[in-house]
Amino acid sequence: MRKQVFDYIVKHDMIREGDTVIAGVSGGADSVCLLRLLADYAGKVSIMLRVVHVEHGIRGQEALDDMAFVQKLCEKLNVPCTVYHYQVPKLAKEQGVSEEEAGRWARYQAFGREREKIDGRVKIAVAHNRNDKAETMLWNLIRGSGMTGLSGIAPVRGDVIRPLLGQERPAIEQYLARIHQDYRTDSTNLTEDYTRNKIRHAILPVMEQINKQAVKNIDHACDRISQAQEYLRGVVAYEFRRIVQVKKDCLCIEIAKLDQTETYIKNEIVLKVLYQCAGSRKDIGKVHVDEVLSLMTKESGKQVSLPYGMKAQKSYNMIIVKKDREQKQVPETFQVLISGAGKYNIPNREEVFEVFFENINEKNKKFVNPKQKTYTKWFDYDKIKDGLVIRTRRSGDYFIMDEKGHRQSVKSFFINEKIPREQRDEILLLADGSHIVWMIGYRISFYYKICNDTKRVLKIQMNGGDKSEREG
Repeated sequence: MRKQVFDYIVKHDMIREGDTVIAGVSGGADSVCLLRLLADYAGKVSIMLRVVHVEHGIRGQEALDDMAFVQKLCEKLNVPCTVYHYQVPKLAKEQGVSEEEAGRWARYQAFGREREKIDGRVKIAVAHNRNDKAETMLWNLIRGSGMTGLSGIAPVRGDVIRPLLGQERPAIEQYLARIHQDYRTDSTNLTEDYTRNKIRHAILPVMEQINKQAVKNIDHACDRISQAQEYLRGVVAYEFRRIVQVKKDCLCIEIAKLDQTETYIKNEIVLKVLYQCAGSRKDIGKVHVDEVLSLMTKESGKQVSLPYGMKAQKSYNMIIVKKDREQKQVPETFQVLISGAGKYNIPNREEVFEVFFENINEKNKKFVNPKQKTYTKWFDYDKIKDGLVIRTRRSGDYFIMDEKGHRQSVKSFFINEKIPREQRDEILLLADGSHIVWMIGYRISFYYKICNDTKRVLKIQMNGGDKSEREG
């Protein structure tokens, strides 16, 4: 396994000489295996290795015993270890999310705090393995996810790396047995209280009885889906620009051009039209796509009613999709926690955000005065106080207008900019509590701008950032 993992690290360019690698170690088999292998890798390649352990405030003495185990192992391996304590149940209640989601947020907050201590390149190593990837794919399949969910977990996402993603769980446990390394077992992983545990303990074992290579085959399927998705995303974007006219109050689909495309591309283009018009993905499905496509063969003037007060109407050689501005919609509420570098999908919407971190040093001054773009922004990460979320507006939201600290409410900004009332609840905001860091597509708060004292830079881009701006 040692050689396989080292080769996997090289194949995916996960770690380079001079990197500092922060490994998340819970004390379980996967993370202990990750730590032992990274400690060996540090002896081969010149890197600095550190460990972060998060105590979630959930399992009482069992969790404290896990913490002591990790600290003792790190001491034995001569690896610095920092323990962070979070009250995850309290966080979950305050943020209106599950304990699993709050726990994930807490872990990546801990990684961020540890990262602030370090100058130079930093990689965050987490211990997902091939079984985790298969479980994620099956869970997303059951939920009805599209190709993004079916592609599973990526080996590298931003500065987060997963060196064990090519290994299956039994092989990890066998490796630890060979090197006489013990580990801790989280009792919550043994129950079937959570959906993922049911997949782990009930569904995957049955699949492996049918075919011993089930996990490996699912892994390969995820990779193929990911490759296909990347290709098709480009095709759909190109065809959308060729076929659809985006106007101020409607989207117009040229029927003749749409008719020339393959069925999959037809469906995806219409779906994209509906998403853009509605401003949301929720409650829009295949039945609505089929209703729009049915207009292609009907006489001019025929129309269909769609969610969010939308209507699609055939008008000679066009299908025109627009929203009934008179129909008041109940705004959809959600929040997406930014828990570290990587990609973030917005629930039931088309937007995808990518998050990156960078340190400023003498060799890298380009971030001091970055050229801001509409969908790519840079911020002073050290000024973030309450943690970042992407959400829609709430009462009390504000931003800082200028260097003098003048405040303006988001509501007043929208009014001054003459943004239609029905669009205001659809605009995405990057928020630090009630302080809005970025009104996405509009402006940022002056408070978070990069200055000469900035040490840590947060970069966020939407839908490919610069790329989408060039294509737009």
